[in-house]
Amino acid sequence: MIVRKPIANGDLNINGDYTAVMCCQDLQNILEASFAQFMNLKADKVKQFYCILVLPDNFVKHHVRYLLDLLFGKMGFKAIFVHTESVMATYAMAA
Repeated sequence: MIVRKPIANGDLNINGDYTAVMCCQDLQNILEASFAQFMNLKADKVKQFYCILVLPDNFVKHHVRYLLDLLFGKMGFKAIFVHTESVMATYAMAA
């Protein structure tokens, strides 16, 4: 298995040699391996969980669709909450 660098400079690392599909597949491989290694969670059990996706403020907006397709469509999370890091930092300051 070859895993490249799917995220660079706070954004998906999509270029001429590295397509969005390849980038999302690498992200899926990394997430599934991390879940299995650190949480003892198999890929088929992900459907029982919710996901919070915190995006950098300068994240390319049309790349969000690729991430949502990965998390909802391919991995099958139950629900996803998407927000920017500046807004989430404001919530943290209020707590």
